[in-house]
Amino acid sequence: MSTTPAAPTATVPPAGRPDVEDIHPVTPLQQGMLHHVLREPGAAMYLQQYAALVTGPFDPALYAAGWQEAVDRHAALRASFHWQGFDRALQVVRRKAVLPVTIADWSGEADPLARLDAFLAEDRARGFALDRAPLIRLTIARLGAGTHAVVTTLHHVVADGWSLGLAFGDVARVYAGGGAAPAPSPAPPLRRYVDWLAGRDTAAARDFWARTLDGAAPAHLPFDRGPAAADAGPRDHGLVERVLPRDETAAIQTTARRIGITEASLFQAAWGLLLARHDAQP
Repeated sequence: MSTTPAAPTATVPPAGRPDVEDIHPVTPLQQGMLHHVLREPGAAMYLQQYAALVTGPFDPALYAAGWQEAVDRHAALRASFHWQGFDRALQVVRRKAVLPVTIADWSGEADPLARLDAFLAEDRARGFALDRAPLIRLTIARLGAGTHAVVTTLHHVVADGWSLGLAFGDVARVYAGGGAAPAPSPAPPLRRYVDWLAGRDTAAARDFWARTLDGAAPAHLPFDRGPAAADAGPRDHGLVERVLPRDETAAIQTTARRIGITEASLFQAAWGLLLARHDAQP
């Protein structure tokens, strides 16, 4: 049920081993994620699960082959994480990581969609052992004639929504080419990004945000009502689900691409504006 290893690896595989491509520190964002995951090992806050229903002709083996090529091409999807005995966690990039693939047939179930819902909950609870690459897995289940459920599960520490879109592009290329599509140019090494982050002027960035946020007050929504509210003890949080129409979804995706951000960043900006409006903040 844990999203982190019960007994984390105490040592890191040496860089000279033939199965190790590279070893380098985690990024600041990854370090923050690991901090929260280790503080709450039973939570699945950084587990990403993408489920889709595919109708019509579909080749599960070819689709899985596309994902294996994506794992082979992108170093971040072959990384494991090690933190015991280090001031800062390290990530180890393997030269090869075999994607765990499960292909099932649930068409004989009394209610295949209910079986899918149960699986999604089980899959989230299963989590990942962060010291074992790859931190991504694929499940493809036949629900009936011409209908498959495709579930891609990964840990957020290895990819965000923007990066995952690049991996999905590799999968689509392999699938559309019937497995014979020519490989594109090699993906940039992960270390290039890590080194670029390490070389940035963090002091200048801190100064910029200190000036930009000077005088800003924290939002008091939805529950922060001062000392009296704090004394009331913990409160339950609700969950509201809404399915957006296709035209609204397309508009959101188009706007995000035009600006050059992810849909999640666009939603976070909208949420910030909403909080500011209701909290009477500039």
